[in-house]
Amino acid sequence: MTEMYISGVRSWLAEPQPLSGLPEFDGSADALNRQRELAADFTHYRHADGAIWRSGAVAGRATLDSVGGSVDSLVYVSENDPDAVTALPALLDELGLEFATALSVAGHECGNLGPALSCTADAIAAGRAETVLVVLADHAGARGRLMNNRLSVFSDGAAAFVLGRNRPATAHLELLGVDVARVPGGGDLLATARSAQGSVARLLQRSNVTVAEIAAVAFANYRWDAQRFLAAATRLPPDRVLRPDVADVAHCFSADVPVKLSGVLCDSDADGAVDDGGVVLGLVTGPWSWSSVALRAHRAV
Repeated sequence: MTEMYISGVRSWLAEPQPLSGLPEFDGSADALNRQRELAADFTHYRHADGAIWRSGAVAGRATLDSVGGSVDSLVYVSENDPDAVTALPALLDELGLEFATALSVAGHECGNLGPALSCTADAIAAGRAETVLVVLADHAGARGRLMNNRLSVFSDGAAAFVLGRNRPATAHLELLGVDVARVPGGGDLLATARSAQGSVARLLQRSNVTVAEIAAVAFANYRWDAQRFLAAATRLPPDRVLRPDVADVAHCFSADVPVKLSGVLCDSDADGAVDDGGVVLGLVTGPWSWSSVALRAHRAV
């Protein structure tokens, strides 16, 4: 694929709230069981008031400041923004991108990262854009905090990064490939595992990457037993799974993996840091899709 690079990965998280204070934990037997399950991995969730796009603007501004330049396009990724028609121009204005083109991506729930990267990379490869600011932002809002599949707790937050043709002189991630696969509905774990295996295998083949080269694997912030299952399902070593301290973060929808990626290029002796040249896989799933993303870490040119 055309050479493309991710830079300026930044995130914003709302204020932490104690998990025990969730209104869904109403004292019923089922609620107590769910609380015990989740408390093994999470202590807090994040709650924000106000418009979702404003959370995205905070992360987006941090990204623009870090890369020291402007962009020609914006991709806004949000599953829960109630009015993307209003949010898009408001976000452009807030970030000073009045003349940039803009696109909104949704429909894959927590798996929106893969489709967003795919359509952004296609636009760059086709020459329709050079540098694109990708902003991912969501709040749980009225939908509630507890995931139906009992894997995590929804949090409010945002992440942003720039995808472009030009290789940055500072630390960055090279985009090696993206694969988006259909997952049969109904929550069949075996069917999901088969789709995930196929997606990862195709991605590694297209990207010319071997399992031995993979330095880290980033899943969404699910319970640790679920992440171990997903690693086994995709035939990846569980000891490569990035496990930063997310107890007080919980699950920030499609921003989870970018939030983790912000730690990949930090000091080499920090938790989650990846050596120069190491390959990182970002693996995300939605209700009916699975996305696999391959990235190579570069600490400097």
